[in-house]
Amino acid sequence: MIKSGKLAMWIGVGMLGIFVLLAWVGPAIAPYAPDHEQAVEFKKINGITEVSTAPSPPSKEHWFGTDRYGRDLLTLYLYGLKYTVFVPVVIVFLQLFLGVSLGCWAGLSGRRRPVSHQVTGGLGSIPVIIVLYFLLYRLGTNTPVPVIYLILLQGGILVVMGIGPVASAIQQRTEELKERLSFKVSLYLGASHRWLFRKHLFPFLKEDLMLLFLKSMISTLNLIGQLSVLGVFLGGTIEKVSPTGMESVSRSFETIGLIAQERGALIAGHDWLILSPLAGYLLLLSAWYLLLSAMEKKTEGKYSLYPHL
Repeated sequence: MIKSGKLAMWIGVGMLGIFVLLAWVGPAIAPYAPDHEQAVEFKKINGITEVSTAPSPPSKEHWFGTDRYGRDLLTLYLYGLKYTVFVPVVIVFLQLFLGVSLGCWAGLSGRRRPVSHQVTGGLGSIPVIIVLYFLLYRLGTNTPVPVIYLILLQGGILVVMGIGPVASAIQQRTEELKERLSFKVSLYLGASHRWLFRKHLFPFLKEDLMLLFLKSMISTLNLIGQLSVLGVFLGGTIEKVSPTGMESVSRSFETIGLIAQERGALIAGHDWLILSPLAGYLLLLSAWYLLLSAMEKKTEGKYSLYPHL
């Protein structure tokens, strides 16, 4: 019988594998080009030609329906999925790599001041969503810069803002591990920082790092979602004037951006505009939550065997 933790892990890995595959081959299997627009459609029903205007609900021609500009939603989802799947992974990996390096260095060097203060300065006391909003809003709105360059720039800012908390957590953990007798002996014998990290820190940090990676993935996806609700989309924002006022549209078709740009769809009765990408986002988030749950159960189970640790 498979334990619940292992079952959750395999389900999470399987779901993530499907998302990675779709993100990789998405543009190749998309039914239309991303710039294909068909605002008006003519259909013959029982010999009578009927005219329908965008947005249109799901049909055999458009499985997810079309948006207000007549673009196929499935196509947009497949083109933008790579940004939702891969960009947060790169952001979190860089945050951990730089944060762990800074945290271990600060801990081994005996610096008492949290390294997060040195990274973010006075910005550390301000909610990160506010800082990111003012940094990214004008940066990616109505700009001719290519999407990929904007994502690199936006991702770089997200990385910098995330280094401090990681570095502080690792610095604190490093200071705790320094109190171990084996560590003190190695330090007394003149071991280098690199050797101390490999032999005394990493073996104890690797599970913490895995948990930190999974938690950071979930928080990064949520942060991208909060920014999207505020009209700051990953890959850039286009502001357009519509009969109902100013509206923000995602340039990259990133999944969370597709949800946020249609947040008024339910009120208008066009529920398919938001439900399809929302289902994909929730499934992706669920996959990460399953992996986090499995990892937490594994850690708890391991240390329950050794209650003295």
